[in-house]
Amino acid sequence: MQTFPLWPENAAALRDGVDDGFVPTLDCYASTNTLPDPTRRRPALVIFPGGAYVTRAPHEGVTIAEYFNQFGFHCFVVQYRVAPHRYPAPQQDAFRAIQLIRANSERFGCDPHQLATIGFSAGGHLCACAGLLYDDPTIDSSAGDEADTQPRRPDVNGLAYPVISSDFAFGHQGSFDNLLGPDATPELRARLSLENRVPKDAPPTFLWTTSEDTGVPPRNSFVLYEKLHSLGIPAEVHCFARGHHGLGLAPDWPDVAQWPQLYLAFLRHTAKFNC
Repeated sequence: MQTFPLWPENAAALRDGVDDGFVPTLDCYASTNTLPDPTRRRPALVIFPGGAYVTRAPHEGVTIAEYFNQFGFHCFVVQYRVAPHRYPAPQQDAFRAIQLIRANSERFGCDPHQLATIGFSAGGHLCACAGLLYDDPTIDSSAGDEADTQPRRPDVNGLAYPVISSDFAFGHQGSFDNLLGPDATPELRARLSLENRVPKDAPPTFLWTTSEDTGVPPRNSFVLYEKLHSLGIPAEVHCFARGHHGLGLAPDWPDVAQWPQLYLAFLRHTAKFNC
């Protein structure tokens, strides 16, 4: 594993008024497994661990990277800013990670046109922001280098039990409080309620959740799927009957543990990834 800072030291995006010493990084896990077509560059998987925008869960980072390494993916775990940093700091880190990987695709040995994501819980919200808000000019990910010229939109979005909606009836309010502050205006909360922000050219999207998830109810996944489907965007959602929130690879839940293979099938057959 190699770790790289996401930003140059003088990047304006880092000057968000919070001086906690945290440095956003990109943790790179290179695959050594043989691809079906060894003459092609490897696909990239960008991973956003969850943690309610207040932490980043290790079991949704390195373990995910090591799993997908087995299938030829070069994997990148984004150590993004969380509270007390507020919006748009995490979103800036997410876009910067995608642009930095594409700008350095030759160095990393990955295909800049086969870049997928997977985000968990609040990391799923951040991941969905990357897939849906890439054209939002109010989220500035420029750093004054070559990466600024790279597209911010991932080629495929993967969302695991994601936080999507700020609706008080089923949204995860702690994540929105940590991201926006407890005194955020209704207008700002609505802007980050992502079922309302789906563009017509959103990337193909894979979602999974569980019926028993009381932390982030499965309706979050359903409302986004319904919007994607209504726009004709390739999408699928898997809702497993059993399982609590935050399962990661779900090693103790054989039924839920199928999700990585389902995502790989989606990447191969729907998105035509070389994996």
